[in-house]
Amino acid sequence: GPKYTVAAVPYAKSRNLDLDAFELEVLARNRIGFPQPVTAIFSRQDGVVGWRATLDVYNPQARHIEVDSTHFGIGVHRDSWRAIALILAGQEAGLEFVNLEDLL
Repeated sequence: GPKYTVAAVPYAKSRNLDLDAFELEVLARNRIGFPQPVTAIFSRQDGVVGWRATLDVYNPQARHIEVDSTHFGIGVHRDSWRAIALILAGQEAGLEFVNLEDLL
């Protein structure tokens, strides 16, 4: 969640926000889950959000795709767009999903 970003501590201090309480609220929302498919695209080179924070451990149907990109580059990275296009087209067989257990 937001607690694990580079800007979390300065933002929380400027707003007198309790990051631990905020994290508990985010966890409570996450535990509700989603009924639809979920795909998380992440990068270990993000630099803004800790890549482990992008792993979806709440939804058993969640799939994870790793791209080699910066934080701002993920949205324009060719592998991100390829993954999105294939998922929307129902042609997921061409994608390399990362096993969640291997990441934890």
